[in-house]
Amino acid sequence: MLRVPCQYLQQITFYAESAMSELLTKGQTPEAWSEALQEHGVYVSPRLIRSRAHKTGNFYKIGRLMLLTPNQLEALIKSSAGTSVTDNTKEKTDG
Repeated sequence: MLRVPCQYLQQITFYAESAMSELLTKGQTPEAWSEALQEHGVYVSPRLIRSRAHKTGNFYKIGRLMLLTPNQLEALIKSSAGTSVTDNTKEKTDG
């Protein structure tokens, strides 16, 4: 039988409770994140968010429902920053 010191059980319980409360209070579907980002002028489809989440494993799934916390969405953005984010703010100059 495995015996775990009480202090570690408290830490595990705290982590599980904080992760669950963050999921329940801040977790959103890819569709909701897409809408939220569009309000800030960032156009990302829910399908792209889903595919990146599956690729990186940064999501929670309850049945068929996918939920992402703000930290998970930020991780998705950071993981894809080097591959598909382009800087369209540079001014074109006549050569």
